[in-house]
Order: sequence, then C-alpha cells, then structure tokens
Amino acid sequence: MARRRVLFRCDNVGGVGFGHFVRCLNLARAVRSVDPRCEVAFRGAYDAFATEALRRHALEWRDAAPIGQSGSDVADEMAELSAFDIVVLDSYRLTQAGLDAAKGRGFRLAVFDDSQQYDLSGADLAICFRAGVENRATGARRQALGIGYLVVPPELRGIRIRNLAAPPAGVRNILLFLGGGGIDDALLARVVDAVSLPGVSVNYLTRDGRPVVDNRHAVARAVRADMDGMYAAADLVVSGGGLLKYESAYCGIPNACLALTPLQEEDTRALAARDLTLDLGPMHLFDAARVRNALSGLASSPRALAAQRHAFALMLDTDSPRRLADAILSL
Repeated sequence: MARRRVLFRCDNVGGVGFGHFVRCLNLARAVRSVDPRCEVAFRGAYDAFATEALRRHALEWRDAAPIGQSGSDVADEMAELSAFDIVVLDSYRLTQAGLDAAKGRGFRLAVFDDSQQYDLSGADLAICFRAGVENRATGARRQALGIGYLVVPPELRGIRIRNLAAPPAGVRNILLFLGGGGIDDALLARVVDAVSLPGVSVNYLTRDGRPVVDNRHAVARAVRADMDGMYAAADLVVSGGGLLKYESAYCGIPNACLALTPLQEEDTRALAARDLTLDLGPMHLFDAARVRNALSGLASSPRALAAQRHAFALMLDTDSPRRLADAILSL
C-alpha cells in the first residue's frame, strides 16, 4: 500500500489561530499514531510557539502567508497542496473562494467548519466536534460531527481515566486560560481576582508567562502546547470558551466558561445544557461578583461537581481522537 501524505493548512501567528493550530496538531499526532508510515506536514504562518511545538513532535512544516491574506497566485498555492493525498483546512479566516479553489484538485479535502458558514459541497469530509451538531447537514461527501470526534493530545487519555476512576475531591487548584489571542491585561487581572476563591490557588496562562496582577494566590504561567501537566494539577478549569473547555471535560475536570465570541457563547450554552461546563456568561458582560459567586457555588457543591463528572463519563469518548484520525485516513 502506498504511503499516505497528509497536509494540515492552518496558521498560528500573534495568537491568531491558536485553537485551530492546536487541534490540528492533536489530529496530526493521532493520524501518525494510527498510521506510523503516513507522512504528515503543516503549511501556514507560524510563530515561535507553533514552530517549537512542531519541532518537538518531529513534524515538518512549510511557511506560507496566512489563510485569507495570501497575495500569492492561487495556482502556486494549489500546486503545493496537490503534492499531498489529503489536505485538512482549518481557519476562521478561510474564505468561500479559497475553499472552492481547493475543491476538485486531486487531493481529498477535509474542512473544519465550526460555524456552518461554508458551502462544503465538493469537499470530502466536514469536521466539527461541537456538542449538538451531530445531525447537521454540511453538503460534504462525509461528515465527522459531534463530540464523538473530539481530538485531544494522547497524554490526556491517562488523566481522564485517572480522574473518572478517583473518588470526588474538593477544589484546591484552578487553571485559568482565556484564549491564545489573549485579552486586555486589565480585564485579565480582574478575572484572576474574581476566580481567586478562598483557600484555592490559581494558575493563569499568558502568552509569555508575564504576570498581570499582584495576587499571592495566583501564579502566571506561559502558554504551552503540552498542557497535560497543567491539567493533571487542576481541580477546576476556567476557560474563554474555546478548545480548553472540551479538553477539560475530556480530562474529567469540572470547568466553567467566560465566552469571548458569539460562537463560543452558543457553544458554551450547548455544553452547559448537557452539564459539560458551567456558563459564566459572555466576557463583554463580565461581572466579577457574579463570576465569583457562580464559581464558588460550583466548587462547594458536591452535587454540581458530580453532575459534571457523570456527564464527562457518559457523553465523551476516551477513544474519540482515533475515531477522527480513522475518518481522515479513510478518505
């Protein structure tokens, strides 16, 4: 059987595209685990964080202008993509024109589409692991939809198994991360203070690990691609509503969300309805007292914590990364 070649076309530069890059990295690792002979590469605009992650996992990459901002000729871009058997596109800056240009080019085309904004007719696979999208019509030839296709790094599997098997415990350590692009330092400082519950330590992530608040109970940490150590130490996670809330749920860690975008608000509500997170409301309506009270209520309620743990065990699949890798490799 011929060796398969899979290309991930995504970006991560200046914090833009962080979640898209991380999930592509997770999927690339899953693909290579399923088929070690598969040649996996990345193409895009990558900052030092991304290139270090790619280097750590021995993944090849090629530099390119960011998706949707390329001034290069479409023919040149397609020539690069056509050297591969399967191309995975992932960017909220992807345009319909760019997507259409990639259809029918001789490679199998898989597209992450979180917001159902594209005409995917002619694409080979539509990917979206948001909750509640399982029956969505995409127009693609095949679909990998819903949290049964959640892709996470392999290091989290052991954390999930350990946490779901352990007896319920109290909340002593909170992990806070509000997205790869970051938010205003002053607002982040207010959030750190709001989540600093009595008797609880807080680790909050910033791009470079630089502290934004003078709080002896809160420690700034640099964003890392390998989050397993952070997850292993966390009893409660507060996220900005993106990939982190899914990874927390997979790990069996109670979590809450301050959504940063309208799409994340919608997604958070869907997860909260299934007890997979606690909805703290949108960031643009942030109220420190309300957030503190809601988190305190979750952290001090064995019933609420147990409801999330039950949902994590019932609705998330330990082997979902392999399921999505199989879907990619079967194209």
